[in-house]
Amino acid sequence: MIQPSNASKARLPVEQDLPSIRPVLHSLLAQFTQAAETKKNHCVMFVSPESGDGTTTIATSAALMLVRHFRQQVALVEANLYSPAMAAYLDIPPGPGLLEVSEGAVEANDAVRNSKLHGLYVLTAGGGRAPHEGELASAEMRDLIAKVSREHRFTIIDAPPLLEYPETCLLLEHVDEVLLVVRAGSTYTKRAKAAIRIVEDAGVQVGGVFLNRYKSNMPFGIGRRQFD
Repeated sequence: MIQPSNASKARLPVEQDLPSIRPVLHSLLAQFTQAAETKKNHCVMFVSPESGDGTTTIATSAALMLVRHFRQQVALVEANLYSPAMAAYLDIPPGPGLLEVSEGAVEANDAVRNSKLHGLYVLTAGGGRAPHEGELASAEMRDLIAKVSREHRFTIIDAPPLLEYPETCLLLEHVDEVLLVVRAGSTYTKRAKAAIRIVEDAGVQVGGVFLNRYKSNMPFGIGRRQFD
């Protein structure tokens, strides 16, 4: 595995969105604090019911804050093969990534790359071709994601929309909890509830619901009350 650079204070493109979501990310850090105290590996999936809810932005920003606040190694896995954006957010090349590993073009250890932030390792979706239908459901792809999560203190998975890509459900067996990302004024409550049921039926804890693009003069955080 490539070792990270020392540019721990590098300014990354995704950070332009941090001010608007920082209060919720601080709530997330409080949740991760308990996991950090257990001294066990902890894997979290960020997922939305459907496209356009901002999951990649939230997942990437959460990973940045975890590295900076806990000084722990964090693996950030872009399992959303269908609309990859993480490489642009972190200002790194799009590949090699999951797609290249799945077709045998590179070894897994060579695909897990350093970012410009010390302690943040990234496994992008990859580049060069579009994913094949159902590719995420392959045993090789799921084994790779599971391997990465075992080797890092924290792993954050940016998953494809749960209601649009059924194979996303197969990744639930590798995670400790799920954080659902929904978009204010866009995601229907019944769609959010359907996604929560899928996660809970798989026996995985829903750690919270992140209401993205919500504007209010009141303090806000993550919670589930609006969907109960």
